[in-house]
Parts: sequence; structure tokens; C-alpha cells
Amino acid sequence: MRLGLCQLDPAFEQKDANKRRIARLLRSVPPGKEVDWLLFPEMTLTSFSMKPRMTTLSPEDMEFFASIARERSAFVSFGGVRGGRNRLFTLDRKGREVSSYAKT
Repeated sequence: MRLGLCQLDPAFEQKDANKRRIARLLRSVPPGKEVDWLLFPEMTLTSFSMKPRMTTLSPEDMEFFASIARERSAFVSFGGVRGGRNRLFTLDRKGREVSSYAKT
């Protein structure tokens, strides 16, 4: 199994900017370097913020990661807020949510 650890320096509370950073990062992966599972950091799109309106993942945010999973045919794990809880989500190769873990 090949893991892709995606470390980035997120722009604080700027989801669109961070989506562009992630897309740029993924474009820089050389051909032939496919991975089975991409792992992103906690609070991937916003960095750590206490503002639920900023950190709560929208359907569009979830689709962003689902499209990565489908395009790369890889599992994708990323962090964000849903239901007021800081969570780690995992999507399968088809972009379907297969796991959601809430920090306690």
C-alpha cells in the first residue's frame, strides 16, 4: 500500500485558497507515483479555528475531496467539522464516505 502524506501550510480560514493549494500540490506529483491512500491534516481546509461557520464542511467541500478520490482512484482522509465536532473523514476510491471519527 502506498500512502500519500499531504502536508500543507493552510491559509487560515480560507477554504477556496486551500483547495487551490491542494490542487496545485496534487498536480506536482510526478506521473507513475500513484498512491492508494491520500492523508491530509486536521482541519484541512481552514486550519484550526473556533468559528463553526468557517470550519463546518459544506456539501461542496465534501465533493472537492470526493472528486480527488475518484480522479486518483485512492482513499482520501481529511479533517473538518460536521455537526459541531472536529472529525476525520475517509472516502473510498469512488468518493463515498466510509468513515467519520469525531475527536472527544
